[in-house]
Amino acid sequence: MIAALEFHDSTVTGFATDGADVRISLDGYLLQWELIENEWKGTGWIRPVQIFIAQASSDSAPTLPIHISTGEIVPNDPGLFPLPFFVSGAVRLRLQLVSGEILNIGGRDLLITVRGDGRFVEDLPDEFRPPVSPRSESAVDLYYKGRRLMEVDALDDASSVLSQSAELAPHFKTLELLGECHLKTGRVRDAVTYLTAATDLNQQSRAPALLAEAFEKLGDVDRAKEFAELALMRSEDNARAKAVLDRLRRSSH
Repeated sequence: MIAALEFHDSTVTGFATDGADVRISLDGYLLQWELIENEWKGTGWIRPVQIFIAQASSDSAPTLPIHISTGEIVPNDPGLFPLPFFVSGAVRLRLQLVSGEILNIGGRDLLITVRGDGRFVEDLPDEFRPPVSPRSESAVDLYYKGRRLMEVDALDDASSVLSQSAELAPHFKTLELLGECHLKTGRVRDAVTYLTAATDLNQQSRAPALLAEAFEKLGDVDRAKEFAELALMRSEDNARAKAVLDRLRRSSH
């Protein structure tokens, strides 16, 4: 299935800060296309969507909920945003609201994901169908190239290649490896960004265990414990998470 977010006809329903990061919740208008018996069928849906922006600075939050008139993401703005959508590096989100207010948020790295089921709105005409892109194939190639570079400890090169893969198709495994690269090279706050996204995008235990290590390195004991425990909830045998909790217990005595 192909799914893309259109800001127009979407509604901002939540705005929350988490340290230096911002999470914006939308009732997002999505154009979805499915291949059924060799024919594309398009439908419009309202579904819960989350926008995560790391190291963000923003104007004051608007009164919620409020409808969006138009929106753009600089520097990567295709108009319709294929989901999941990821931008690495400096980024700015600008939402023009129907009230006339502008929600303007700058930051470093942006991730847009669908967070659940929604409600059907309408059938779409054939001319709305987006072109089917081979991007995900090249993203897969870059992902495996990045993995191979990590295996030989070429971490800076691996980070560059994995960033290219994530911009094409932000799969949680790619974001997880990017976070691990940054963790190993001492860019711990960057690691937190990618590992937080990977933790949100899947229910496996490896990303939150790595995230616990990152918060441990930053000296944030509470967050380190939180994500180590989350990893163990997902898999009670996760050795990395157990090791983090053991170190935290020893350091508290």
